[in-house]
Amino acid sequence: MRKPILASACALLMLGCVPEEGVQTTAPAAWEALAERVPETQGTFRRGTPNALPDAAAGREFPFATANRAIAGYVQIRPATDATADADLAQQVQEVTQAGPAHRRLRERARPASAGALHCAELDGTFGRTAVDGLACSALIAGNMVRIRLTMQRRDGRLELAREFARGIAASLNNP
Repeated sequence: MRKPILASACALLMLGCVPEEGVQTTAPAAWEALAERVPETQGTFRRGTPNALPDAAAGREFPFATANRAIAGYVQIRPATDATADADLAQQVQEVTQAGPAHRRLRERARPASAGALHCAELDGTFGRTAVDGLACSALIAGNMVRIRLTMQRRDGRLELAREFARGIAASLNNP
C-alpha cells in the first residue's frame, strides 16, 4: 500500500517541476553568465556598482578604480557581434579618440602584440593641462565581447598596472 502512495506523491511533485504549457522558460543570455564572473577585486582595483551600458545595448558595465582613483575605468560585457576583437578594438579607439569635450584629447600611441584573446591599444593625451595615459582593450571571451578601458594621470608604473589589470580580468573571465 505504501509503494503506490509514495509513487503517486513523487509523480505529483514532479508535475510541479514541469513548465506550464505556453510558459517559456529562458536561460540567461550568454553575456549575463559571463558578467557573473567579473571579480569584485583585481589586483589593487575595486569594482563599483554595475550598470546597464550607456548606449542602451544589451550588456553590462562594471566600473573599476584603484583605492585613490589614480587609475579608473570600466569593464564592459557585450553580446558578440560579427566583429573580431581586433575590429572591436579599432572601433573603440576611434570612439575614444574622436569623441569628447575639446579639453580632453586622446590619441593612439601604440598597439602592442596581442596577449591571447586580449587586443589592446595604449593611448596618451591631455585632460585640460594634465598629461594622461590610457589603455583600451577588446577580447572575444566565451562568445561575448569584453571591453576594458582605463585612464590615468601620466606617472611611472601606472600603465603597467593597467596592463596587469586587463590581463587579470581576461584570465578570470576565461577560467570559469
